Amino acid sequence: MARLKPTASACRAPLTNQLLRQLAALNMADWFIPAMSWLGHYDGWISYANAERLLQIDDVPLLQFQVGLERLAGRTRRPNDSDVAHVLSQLDCLTWRAAADCPTSGRAGEWDSTQEPFSRLLRRGPVRVWRQSTPSPRRDRIYSWLLDRHDGRVRICGRTEERPV
Repeated sequence: MARLKPTASACRAPLTNQLLRQLAALNMADWFIPAMSWLGHYDGWISYANAERLLQIDDVPLLQFQVGLERLAGRTRRPNDSDVAHVLSQLDCLTWRAAADCPTSGRAGEWDSTQEPFSRLLRRGPVRVWRQSTPSPRRDRIYSWLLDRHDGRVRICGRTEERPV
């Protein structure tokens, strides 16, 4: 009988459940959806980069976020939204880079995790992955972007609008 290989989502389920419990314990459960939505943009990057031997288990963004939340839990004061956005904006995954070369579509350039999932980049053509010492997007941009997503604001054509409820 052939052994079934677990899917990425099945392997991630215990981590996401633990993350939700951590956020709830910090009274920050409302950060679960914005954080997971953004971190989900990195799905596929890890397996792709592992072929290049660029990563170790500590590089998984979800695990890094959990470690950051543990540090927040150890503080004497209760964390706030700014603290959670700061933890997310400091993740090592911001030093991960990817670019697709697609001569047919004319779309080339570096991948931006705030704009599209890595899986969409893979559909555009051959992809290169690497790590760099500086974050991209910049940490301050990620911080503001995450706070906007958490607060329900989205940028449309350069102006901020409330997301419909």
